[in-house]
This record gives sequence, C-alpha cells and structure tokens, in this order.
Amino acid sequence: MNEPSSDTQISSLIRLLNDPDEFTWKQVKSRLLEIGQDAIPFLQLALQEEDVLTRKRALQALEMLHPQKIREKFQNLARDKSESVSFLEQGVLLIAEFAYPQIEPKEISDPLDALAEEFKDRLLPSDSARRLIEKLAHFLFIEKGYSGNEENYFDPNNSYFNMVLSGKKGIPITLSVLCVLVARRLDLPVFGVGMPSHFIAKYETPRETLYFDPYHQGKFLTTRECEQMIRNMGFDYEERFLQISTHREILIRMLNNLILIYNRKKETRRSEALAEYAQILASAAGEGGPAKR
Repeated sequence: MNEPSSDTQISSLIRLLNDPDEFTWKQVKSRLLEIGQDAIPFLQLALQEEDVLTRKRALQALEMLHPQKIREKFQNLARDKSESVSFLEQGVLLIAEFAYPQIEPKEISDPLDALAEEFKDRLLPSDSARRLIEKLAHFLFIEKGYSGNEENYFDPNNSYFNMVLSGKKGIPITLSVLCVLVARRLDLPVFGVGMPSHFIAKYETPRETLYFDPYHQGKFLTTRECEQMIRNMGFDYEERFLQISTHREILIRMLNNLILIYNRKKETRRSEALAEYAQILASAAGEGGPAKR
C-alpha cells in the first residue's frame, strides 16, 4: 500500500472531479490510483455530491480502485497459513466482494449459521457416518432446494458464494463448499475433494471415508466410481486426486473457474485481476502456480 497521503492533497483532487477538461481528469484519475485505498473514503463522500459529473467520476475512480482494494485483502489473507474454516469463509467472501463491492460478511455467515442451527437437532449420537451425510444432503438439496445450475453452468454467479446462498444454484465446487461450511459448524469432518474437472466432498475420519457429490444431491460415490469418473474425463487416475483439497486450493480453484468464465466473455480486466489474486494465494503457499482444475 502507498504511504498515507494528506487529507488536503486528496481533497484537492476530489475538487477537480468536476473539471470539464479531460486531460485534467486523466491526471486526477492517475494520481488517485497512485494514492490507492486512502482515497476511497473521500470518493465515497463525493458520491453524495449534487454535481452529476463529480458523482460520475467518483464512481469511476472507485471502480478503478476496487480491484486494488481486493488485491490488498488477498495479500493479507494469503499470510494466514492455517487451514481453519474461517480462512475458507473469508476467502469466499473476498471472491464475492470482487463482484459485489457492498457485500457484508453477514450475507454469508448468517445464512450458514441459520442452516447449521436448523439442522443440528437432527443429528443423533447413534447416526452412522453414512446416515449423517444422507441427512445433510437431504436437508440441503431436497428441503432447502440447493442444486446444480445445469441450465446456466457458466454464469459467474455460480461462483460467488453470496449468490449461491441466495439463489440456491451453484456448480460442484460451490455446492461442496456449502456442505463443508455447514458441516464444519457442526464439527462434522466434511472436506472438499478437487478431482480433475469435477469437485466433490467427502466425510473422513481415521476409520472411515465416504465420498459424495453435492452437485448431484449428495449422491454417494465409491472409490472405483470416482476413479472411473476421472478416467471418463480423460485423465489417468492417481490416488492424489481423491485427497482432501486445502482451503487455499479450493479458493484458487474457484478463482480459476471465474478466470475461465471471464476469458470466455472477453472480460480481460476481470480475468487478469482474478489471476493476480490466484497467484497471490499460490505464491504465499510456496506453490508454483494455481492449483490444477
């Protein structure tokens, strides 16, 4: 982050937002970008001005600074070496903030808390692992209506977790994350598994492992079926494909999905920003690049 700029300097730039000269606006915009996050509170105040040009340019400047703000937040997140559930939840919130700048953390945490609270009384000490997952899958995918968005699979909102929670549509990775974040609130050992080209989840303890597919309403999968799925997708099977994905790997894969989507849509600025965030997470983990899809 740049050295803090004086309020006087930033205020002077804000006063120039309504200057009709385009060259002046270009200079102001360049300087605001150099200043970075310190200029944001001033620009947010400028959005309330009566002058239309001031509001228009303040909004443009905020949109220009937003990817930089997210980048700094990813840099802070990347320093966390833990595998805590909060790391994953902070990450999906940050990805959502990229597209929805006004998002509040409670837009993700409150629905997840409510789901876990409603479901917890259904868990019985006598439940087998299989029964626990059956109950969780029925609750999320039948009663609550979360499902795979087969009709519009490449909609970016399938990767923004706030929209998955509100719209109840997602792709394999975000529906798996839903299972993980609800289950871990209840101390259930549910994890993500990043198979090539398809993401699933698993319940794992030292004594038992169960694979299930949140994109298909929690359908159970045997190891052999997982292996066959991988081969059907054109990959040679390797045991590591069924290992638990770290929360960092999950976030990188979510970012990679969005990069592909925005590249398809020719939205280069978005894809380049997202690629930078993925690299920040990967580099901080000592990896050479984004996790494979």
